[in-house]
Amino acid sequence: MILTVAVASAAGFYFLDSGVRAQGRGGAFVAGANDQSAQYYNPAALSRVERATVSLDGWVIAQSVYFDRADEPGWNSFEAVENGAPPQPEPAGGVVLPLAPLHPALAGTTVAIGLYLPTSPLLSYPADGPQRYALVESAVLQGYAGPSVAQRVAPWLTVGAGLQYTFLSVDQALATVLCTETLDSCGTDDPRDDVSLRLTTLDANQFSWNAGILVEPTPWLAVGASAQPQIDYRTRGSMEVSFSDDNTLVRPELTSGTFADDDVTVAVSLPWILRGGVQVSPSARSRVELAGTWTQWSAMSELRITDIDLSLTTREEGVLKGEPISVTDDVAFATGFVDAWSLRLGGEFDVATPVTLRAGVAYESSAAPDTMVSVFMVDGPKVAVAAGATARLGKRVSLSASFMDQHIFPRTIDASAYSQQAIFVDLSDQFRTTVTSGKVVGNGELSSNVVVAGLGVSVDIGRGGEPRRD
Repeated sequence: MILTVAVASAAGFYFLDSGVRAQGRGGAFVAGANDQSAQYYNPAALSRVERATVSLDGWVIAQSVYFDRADEPGWNSFEAVENGAPPQPEPAGGVVLPLAPLHPALAGTTVAIGLYLPTSPLLSYPADGPQRYALVESAVLQGYAGPSVAQRVAPWLTVGAGLQYTFLSVDQALATVLCTETLDSCGTDDPRDDVSLRLTTLDANQFSWNAGILVEPTPWLAVGASAQPQIDYRTRGSMEVSFSDDNTLVRPELTSGTFADDDVTVAVSLPWILRGGVQVSPSARSRVELAGTWTQWSAMSELRITDIDLSLTTREEGVLKGEPISVTDDVAFATGFVDAWSLRLGGEFDVATPVTLRAGVAYESSAAPDTMVSVFMVDGPKVAVAAGATARLGKRVSLSASFMDQHIFPRTIDASAYSQQAIFVDLSDQFRTTVTSGKVVGNGELSSNVVVAGLGVSVDIGRGGEPRRD
């Protein structure tokens, strides 16, 4: 019955960039990674950190979204809506330790432990807006934490790997619609027929890994690659269902306007991510990298809610005489996702001994086809420009800053397959319910822009040697 909920976005579609220095290069940081965020991009590149280092990064992401739902001639004219959520702050950081100072046998070994997150914005729209059947609110947070190790096995070859504790938190709300045989068709924008749904889940018990390689045949050339496997989350949590008090057909039979199931499960698979990059150093002071990614979003063919046991209690004096309406069936949602890829060109230049400047550009394809794009899944082909800098204060402290602006190409959607989730209630058969589709609600004009701004600090705590190259 009611359980289509914001299942759809439990996917937590995110942006691939993480870490202040990497963001300053437009995410071109696979062959050229040289700080803590190598744990995320390519663990083999941890070998470039020459002294024990403690780092902390923080950034905020804000996504503007504009959606003007297509009017329905003759009876519905919709106002445009915009994302009103505040910027989302996100952290990363940890410790990197080259082990050579401990014993000569450990020369070429570097270990790290840290926290790192793919970047994901908050989304919030009017609860009574025309977009409410796709999304009202969304907060999705995914993260990785754990140890990584890089081992230089030859002067020109380094391999690396990481063990990851990973979590996924989802908090989402949307509206579905009630249908009965008294309506001409199943699907309406009448708020009296709305059923508000909120899903809150967390999977904090998953482990994963990643691995990478770094080939440096000459001082001016580096080639890197890494892989992050698919992660199958089973987020557990609660689902709350709220009926409009103005509904005159179903709500009067219920003992309450709000019901909850505190033990539902959402099955979500996040995709394989493959990265590769080639960095050249035209001079001792400059480094330029061309990198690419491939993300297997097609592996997430559906999102599924299981372990549903929702009981809607009815009034003793009503038609059902207190007999509960039970909901136990799994609910699956087809995503339509396709694999996505990106190209990134970025680099850095040591302007002077204490200052490094960075810049980058990127293009990324869409994981969501036009037929499935909505305010719930704001995606599309996108371009980004980025800039950043690091300033070294003395021999041990470095401060970094970055700014990235990502523009998602506007879309005019006129053949959407995104429909209301509808609950058909058979008033003549003990209020039996069936999940079905209402009318299409995804057509319209959609545009979006993403801004990410970050600050980071790193402190070299190792003894001896020269400060590491930034």
